[in-house]
Amino acid sequence: MARRHEIHAPLFSQCLELLEDLPSPDQDTTIREFIPYLHLHSSSTLPADASVLPALPHTESWTHAVRILPASPEHPPNSQRVTQATSSRGRQLQILDLYVPAPAQNATVVPLCGRHILVARDFLALALPYYHPRANQLDLDPQPAARTDPVRVILSGPPRVVLTIALAYIAYAAGSSVAHVMRCVVDEAEDAEACALLGPDGTMGLAERELSILERLVKREL
Repeated sequence: MARRHEIHAPLFSQCLELLEDLPSPDQDTTIREFIPYLHLHSSSTLPADASVLPALPHTESWTHAVRILPASPEHPPNSQRVTQATSSRGRQLQILDLYVPAPAQNATVVPLCGRHILVARDFLALALPYYHPRANQLDLDPQPAARTDPVRVILSGPPRVVLTIALAYIAYAAGSSVAHVMRCVVDEAEDAEACALLGPDGTMGLAERELSILERLVKREL
């Protein structure tokens, strides 16, 4: 059973300590479409080199990326940076880098601060064509412009971190609760990795207090 954590800190600076069951470093990582246009890349380790993104299948280019990276002297823990790059196909790529404290060797807890959740949520809300305030559902029939020039977004980092960000965004975009989105993922059972991370109870090992903090964060304006 996943270890649970209690959190005692101001909401905005709060960190969720996400317990990772990381694959071995030599295990293949996968890129999968979680919802249309939003892909998750579960990485077994935090990369030392932030300059490389995994290739999108079928040689298409990413349009937006969120990367979880280890902090450095230039980028302290819980900071973030937005940059723009040009892909090999000449397409503009918007990148949001979130810097987290580098875990000790063999550590399995990756902290994700409240500000990172909010920044990533808003970055995805601007990138993806789904946001419908108070709709209480995620409209997966995007606007016509999205069909002709679709966005291709990737979240790359430790499995529970990228899943937490994806769940927070979907709950925000759908006007729903994170708990409801978690239950839907488990009930629909279409994403094996997400179901395994969420567990049979659909809570991802989060204590009730932690889930409450996440719910309040998702609804909070940055």
